[in-house]
Amino acid sequence: MALSQSWAEEVFNFLIEGERIIMMEYIEDDVEWTVINSEVKSTSASGVYPGKKEFGEKAVPILVGTFQGLPQYTLKRLSVAGNVAIGELRGEVVGKKDNEKFIGL
Repeated sequence: MALSQSWAEEVFNFLIEGERIIMMEYIEDDVEWTVINSEVKSTSASGVYPGKKEFGEKAVPILVGTFQGLPQYTLKRLSVAGNVAIGELRGEVVGKKDNEKFIGL
């Protein structure tokens, strides 16, 4: 099924509005997640996670353990082609260790 730009925007808006569980219902199990500069591995959560299960088991616990609360996201770019949507999100959240705001998640 081909995705539309407006449909993909609606799905990303669930995340932006804090409705992460609802967003995940729309995401295919074989999604590929790229988190925080995976090439340089700038954080312990940085990496490419093949699938919702691996993302949930490996990245989410690191993110939850590192930050206070959930990030507030802004959708910076969105590209849709066929059945693939690629979104670039920018998140802001406060770190647990130093109480400093982390921008760029």
